[in-house]
Amino acid sequence: MNRKMQLRHGNIGQEFRAQFHAFLLSRPSFTFLLLIYAAYMVAAKVGQGFAIIPGIDITFWPPAGLMIGILLVCPRRFWPWLLLVGMVGEATANELWFKNPYHFTALYILGNVLEVTGGALIYARLSQTPDRVNTLRETLAFVLMALAAPVAGATIIAFVDAFIAQKHNFLQAWGLVWLGDATGILAATPMVIVAERIWSSRHDLSRLRILEATLVIIAATVVFIAAMYTWQQFAYANLPLLAWLAVRTRFAGTAIAIALLTVVATVIVSNRMGVFAGNPDLLQLRVVFVQSYVGVSALVSLLVAVLAQQYEETLARLQALNRSLEDNVAQRSESLRETDEKLQLALEAAESGTWSWDESSRQTIWDQRFMQSHGLSPEAPTTLETWIGVIHPDDQRRVRMQLDQFRAVGGAGKWEMEYRVQTPLAGEKWILTLGRADRRHGGRLIGLKGICLDITFRKTHEERLRMLMRESNHRKKNLLAVVMGIARNTVAHEPADFLERFQARIHSLAAGYDLLINNAWRGVDLRQMLNLQLAHFGDIVGRRIFMEGPPVQISASIAQPLGMALHELATNASKYGSLSNDVGEVRISWMLSAAEGLPGEPEFRMSWVERGGPPVAKPVRKGYGTAVTGKMIEMTVNGTVVIKHDKRGLSWTLSCPARNLIEDDGMAQPVRDPHQA
Repeated sequence: MNRKMQLRHGNIGQEFRAQFHAFLLSRPSFTFLLLIYAAYMVAAKVGQGFAIIPGIDITFWPPAGLMIGILLVCPRRFWPWLLLVGMVGEATANELWFKNPYHFTALYILGNVLEVTGGALIYARLSQTPDRVNTLRETLAFVLMALAAPVAGATIIAFVDAFIAQKHNFLQAWGLVWLGDATGILAATPMVIVAERIWSSRHDLSRLRILEATLVIIAATVVFIAAMYTWQQFAYANLPLLAWLAVRTRFAGTAIAIALLTVVATVIVSNRMGVFAGNPDLLQLRVVFVQSYVGVSALVSLLVAVLAQQYEETLARLQALNRSLEDNVAQRSESLRETDEKLQLALEAAESGTWSWDESSRQTIWDQRFMQSHGLSPEAPTTLETWIGVIHPDDQRRVRMQLDQFRAVGGAGKWEMEYRVQTPLAGEKWILTLGRADRRHGGRLIGLKGICLDITFRKTHEERLRMLMRESNHRKKNLLAVVMGIARNTVAHEPADFLERFQARIHSLAAGYDLLINNAWRGVDLRQMLNLQLAHFGDIVGRRIFMEGPPVQISASIAQPLGMALHELATNASKYGSLSNDVGEVRISWMLSAAEGLPGEPEFRMSWVERGGPPVAKPVRKGYGTAVTGKMIEMTVNGTVVIKHDKRGLSWTLSCPARNLIEDDGMAQPVRDPHQA
C-alpha cells in the first residue's frame, strides 16, 4: 500500500512538473509583458483620476476593459501570464495610489481576475470571431458581456467595502463599482480589440481622410472641453461628430477619439477643473455623468462603426458578386459563341441548313444553305407554302400529311422526311429534313425546328448499289453462257490442248472481276481494263479484236460501271455478235478532242464497232443489258450513248465531258478529231 501511495505521489509530481514546464514554455516575451504592465498602470492612473468623490476610491476602472481586450486578442496559452501581470499591476496600483490593506487588495485582485476572465470567456462564447467586433451580432454580444462581466468584481468589492471595511452601503458600492467597470469595458476593450486592425489598416486611409479625421477629433475635443466648463449635457453634441468619424474611419478614428476624450476627462476631473470645482454636493453626480458619457459615446461609436463596416463589407460582397455575375455572363456568352461557331462548323462540314417554323404566325425561318439546297431565292416569301411549292409534286402530298399529323395535339415529337425538289440550276435533288417539335400546354404544337441535308449523292449511290445487285444476279446467269462459249470456241479450234486453254480463259475471266473489285476506289488504266475484260478472248485479241487510243486513267467511280458496260458488250458479241463465229471482228477506239461549241473543254469519245458477224436486228425487248450499256453509263458520266444495230454489225458510241470520266492526273492531251472539218 505504501509503495502504491509513493508511486501515485510520484506520478502527481511528474505531472505537476510537466504542467509547470509547459507553463514556462508558453510564456510571451518579457518585452510584451512589460508593455502590458505599463498599459495597465496607465489605465489604473486614469481610473484613479476620477476618484475625487469623498469616501469613494473608484468610479471609473478602465484596466478591466484593457485586460479583457488583451485576453481576447491573445492565444489562451498566454492567459495565465497575462492574468499574472494584471495581478501585479493591481497590487502596484493599490500600493502607489489607493493605499488599501493587503487583505483588501487580495480580494480586489480576486474580483478583477474573475471579472476579466469571465468577460473574455463570455464574449469568446457568443462571438464568431472573439478578436473582432465586425457584425451587429458581435456588437450585441460585446454589450451583453460588458453588462455581465462586472457582476463578479462588483459583488466581491462591494462586499469588502460594505461588510469588512464598512465604508459604504452594499447596494450603493455595488452600483458604483458595476457602473465604473462596465464603463471601463465599453471604453477600453474596443480600443484593444481594434488596435491591431488600426495598425494593419493604417495605410488604407488616404492623407485627406487622415486630415479629415484629425479635424473631427479636434472639434469633438473642443466641444467636450467647452461642455466641461459650461453645461455638461452639451457634451452629447459630440455624438454626431463621433458618428461621422465612425462612418469615415471605422474603428481607427473612433478608438483614438474615445481614448483622447477619456484622457481629457481624466485631467479635468482629477484637477477639479471646470464644473468639478463647484458645489461638492453635485460632484458625485457630475463624475457619474462623465462616466456615463464616456460609456455611451463608446457604445454609440462602436455601433455606428460596426454598421458602417457591415455596410461596406456587404457593398463589397455585392460588388464582388456583381463582378462574378458579369464574369459568368461573359464566360457563358463566350461559351455560347464558341458553341455557335462549332455548330456552324459542323453544319458547314455536313453541308446542312437550318430551318424553323412557328405555328402561331405560320412563318418559317431558314438560312442560306437551306435556300441553296431548295433552290429558293432570298426574295421568296418565308412561308410554308413557299417551301412546299418547291417540293416535287409526287412528294407534296406525303409531306403535307406528315405536317398535319404533327400539328395535331399530342402528335409526334421528331420530324424526319425525305423528298425531292426541283431546282433551276441543279435539277432534281433529294433532301432530308430532321427536326424536333416544341409542344406545350397538353401537347399543343408551338413550332418545329431542325436541319436539312442534301442526300442526292446518297440516293444516287443507293441506286447504283441496287443496280450492282441486279447486275450481280444478271452476271451469274450470263457466266454459264460465257463459259459455254469459251468451251465451244476452245474445243473447235484447239481440241488437243482444250483443258489447258479452257482453264487459262476461265482464270482471265476471274481476273476481270478482280480488277473491278480491287480498283473500285482508285484510278484504272483504260487499256488494262479492256485487256482484263477481254482476257477470255486472249488468242484473238490483236487478230480479231483491235484496240486503239491514248493512255487514259479512268476515275475509280467510273471504272466499275464502264467495265460492266464493256463486259456486257463483250458477252453479247460472243453470244450473238461478231465474236460468235470464226471471222467477225471488233474494233475498240477512244480519243480526247475539243468539245463542239466549248473551246478548251476536252471531250472523251469511245466506240465499240462489230463487223463480220451474223446479221444484226434491233431487239424486240430491251433487257437489263441494254440498261447497263445505255442509261446507267449515261447517268454515271453525264454523257450520251448511241447504239446502232446496223446489218453489218453493232456499233456503240459513248461521248461525255472528259472531266466526268478521267482522273485529274490521268488526262492525255486532246487531239483534233480527223473526222471534223
